[in-house]
Amino acid sequence: MKRITSVLAVGLLSTSGAAPVVMADAHEDSVTTVSIYGSVRAGIYHRDPPTGEDTWDIGTVDTGRKDAGDDVGGGDKLWSRLGFRASHKLGNGMTSGLHIEKRLDNFRTRHQNVYLEGAFGRITLGQQGNPYYSAVTWDGTYLFGGASDPASRVSGVNYTTPAESPVKVDIGVKDDDSNDDGSSNDGVDLFTIAASYSTEFANLSAAYGKNDNSDTDSWGASASGSVGAFSWDVGYEARDAADDVDRYGFYTGYDIGAAGALYLYYEDMNTDTGAGEDDWTLFGYTYPIGPSTRFIAEHRTSDSDDSRTALALRVDF
Repeated sequence: MKRITSVLAVGLLSTSGAAPVVMADAHEDSVTTVSIYGSVRAGIYHRDPPTGEDTWDIGTVDTGRKDAGDDVGGGDKLWSRLGFRASHKLGNGMTSGLHIEKRLDNFRTRHQNVYLEGAFGRITLGQQGNPYYSAVTWDGTYLFGGASDPASRVSGVNYTTPAESPVKVDIGVKDDDSNDDGSSNDGVDLFTIAASYSTEFANLSAAYGKNDNSDTDSWGASASGSVGAFSWDVGYEARDAADDVDRYGFYTGYDIGAAGALYLYYEDMNTDTGAGEDDWTLFGYTYPIGPSTRFIAEHRTSDSDDSRTALALRVDF
């Protein structure tokens, strides 16, 4: 009889995802792996809107109000979350798995998907990370970057080429038989394709997306890398819509060793009509108190959006 072993792991949630650390011995014939991870962030949060009074939150978690103009959309201004992963070896080189992640303030779903992986690649069904977003974002911040980024998650079916491929390709489709206004449709709501390639000097990625609901075609690209203590990320995106959009930006960071790291983020968004145009500048500092605990300070300003400042403690597990 084949022995089944469950391995409990914890994940360190970072800006690039969860990195599980095995806490129990894994036997060679183990076919099931389970990991639980989370990230709790709290501190002082200040928001200064272009009009009206500024607000202060101490602790940054309330009853979940949604103030007018608060695009954070909930009581937790710093997005604490809890996640669960499981994978099962099926034999013949195949693995199935699942991923669930929830926000802690209102338990809103961030990820809820299942997948099947083998020599053919991976097929994922459900709410998952958006490969288009990953390919066109240049956000390396902890809290307030990505002001004009596309959604970081999307529901649908996604195919990813095998991990051994030199070029990673993701193809995603979403169709729920309804338009954004509630009317029905017969076409595919959303189609995306993204590709990435890593060289010795930089990580390169590009993507194309078509949204039939909003009649929008989008494409973009980004490049990132590091030189010594410096890290960098630049990108560009164009959206062909009722009001065409183009946006660009960059992120750069400097690791000052035991004293932490400094970083700068900038992005600019332009439209044909001028409606919704803005640019954002962010200054940040982070200090690693321990392997799973860090202090974060960020201040973001813009032409027409809120100015935001946070002094926060983040504990990952």
